[in-house]
Amino acid sequence: MAEGSIYSTFKQDTRKFIDEINENLIKLENEGYSGDLINHIFRCIHSIKSEAAYLDFEEIKTAAHDMESAIEPLRNVGQAVEVDPALIEFCFSTIDKIEKLSSVSKSSDEAELEELSDPDEDDIAEQGIFAEKYMASGAEAPYSSFEIMLIKEARGRGEKLYSLSFFIAADEPMKYPRAYLALSNLEQEMNVIKVDPPFDVMAEQVDDGIKVILSTAQTAAKIESMLSIDQIIDIQLTQLDYGKELQNEPVHENDVREQDIQLNPQTVAHERYISVEAQEIDAISEYVTEIKKRLSDLNSVFGNGESAAAAEYELKGLETISDSIEKMMSNLQTVDFNSHFSGYKRTARDLASKLGKKVELVFNDDNPRVQRDFADFISEPILQIIRNSVVHGIETPEQRLDSGKFETGTITVTVEKGPQGLSILIADDGAGIDTASNPEKFEGIIDDQQLLELLIQPGFTTRALSEEYAGRGVGLDLVNSRIRTRSGELELVNITGRSFSLRMVFP
Repeated sequence: MAEGSIYSTFKQDTRKFIDEINENLIKLENEGYSGDLINHIFRCIHSIKSEAAYLDFEEIKTAAHDMESAIEPLRNVGQAVEVDPALIEFCFSTIDKIEKLSSVSKSSDEAELEELSDPDEDDIAEQGIFAEKYMASGAEAPYSSFEIMLIKEARGRGEKLYSLSFFIAADEPMKYPRAYLALSNLEQEMNVIKVDPPFDVMAEQVDDGIKVILSTAQTAAKIESMLSIDQIIDIQLTQLDYGKELQNEPVHENDVREQDIQLNPQTVAHERYISVEAQEIDAISEYVTEIKKRLSDLNSVFGNGESAAAAEYELKGLETISDSIEKMMSNLQTVDFNSHFSGYKRTARDLASKLGKKVELVFNDDNPRVQRDFADFISEPILQIIRNSVVHGIETPEQRLDSGKFETGTITVTVEKGPQGLSILIADDGAGIDTASNPEKFEGIIDDQQLLELLIQPGFTTRALSEEYAGRGVGLDLVNSRIRTRSGELELVNITGRSFSLRMVFP
C-alpha cells in the first residue's frame, strides 16, 4: 500500500474512532457510569494510539496514552462509580487535540511517495507487527493485534468463529466486482475479521481465491446463503476453535490484554471507509448508464436468429454485472442519515455547556439512506435549528426541574422517507414560545402557521437583546430560504411550556 494511502486510512480510522468516543462520552455524561461505555471508549483510544505509534505520530500517541491512563481507573471496578465531570472535559479536549493533529497533511516536499517494502526484523520489532517468538522462527503472525481484539470480542459475545474460502469462476470477466459483492453481503450480516487478500491488492490476486475469517451467531447455512451469487464456486466453510486460533497470538506492549476484553452483548460495527471524488462517482454512474444502453442495443440486434441463445446468455451475465455495479454506486452516492449527522451530538452538548444547560441530541431508530449531496445541502439548516433549540428552547436545569421536567433537555431528530418525499422533524422538549408574554412582538398571532410566518421574517428574533449565540434575527429566515431552493417547506408546532418542533418537508 502506498504511503499516502496509509496516512489517508489513518485519518479515516481516527475520524471514526473520534465519532464513537464523542457519542459514548456524551452517554457517560448523561447516563452515568457504564462499564461497557468505559471499555468501548478505552478500545477506541487504544486503537488510535496503536495506529499513531505505527506511523510515528508521537504527539497523537502521547495524547492517546494520557487519556488511556486517565480512564484506566474506571475499568473493571465491578460497580457503578461517580464519573468526575473534569475527566469528561479532559477526554473531550484530548480527542479535540487528536482530531486537529490527525487532520494535518504531509508537507508538499514529502509528496514523493514510495511503496512500503516488506518489513525486516528491525521494522518488525519497532512496529509491533509480529511478536518476538515469530521473529525467531521467521513465521508471520496469523492475526494483527486489532484482529485478535475482534476475535476475543466475538468469543465474549458467544459467536462461532469460521474460516470461509471461495473462488470466482475462471470464465468470469469481472472477478473483482463479484468478490466485492460477496464480501459486501457478508459484512452486512456477519462480523468480518480478516480478508485475504486484502482489498487494496485483491483485484490483482483474486484468481488465487478469497479467504475470510468471520464470526457470527447465525447458522452455517445462512453464511453460505450470503454467497448465492453467480460465478461464486468452491465454497468451503470450516468452524474454528478459539483456543487454537489464539494460542499463538503475538505478544507486544501495545496489544490488548486478555483482561481488557469484557463480555459485551453489543456488536461493535467496524465500517469500511473509502475516499472517492465526486466527479469519479458521476463518471462511473455514466458508465453504468452507457452499459445499460448498449445492452439494450445488443438485445435488439441479437435477439433473434441462430445466435439468440448465446446472445441471451451473455446479455444476462452483463445485466447481472451492471446491476451489481449500480448497487455499489448507489451505496457510494448515499449515506446513513443518522451516522452522517452524529457529530451534531457533540455540537449540541458543547453549546449547551457554554450556556449552563444540559442537552441530549437523539435520532430516531429509522435511519434512511439519503443522497450525499442532499445531506451536505441540508446540514446547515439542521445545525441552525438544533442551535435554536439549545439557545431558545431548552431551559436551564433549575428551570426544568421547577417545571417538573428532567434537568437534561432532549432534542429529537426524526427522519421519514415515503412515497411523497422526505421529512425531517427536529423537536425539543423545552419551553416553546410564549406568545402571550410579549403582546407587542406577537400581536395578532393565533396559530402555528402565523407564528411560523413571523419567525421566518428577516431580522425577527424572540430575544430582547443580541447575544453571542442568538438575538440577531438571522436564523430561520436563512433556513427557510435555503430549503425552498429544493422546493422544501417548513412546518411548525409550538406548545408553550412543553415543546417546539420544526419539520422540513421535501417532495
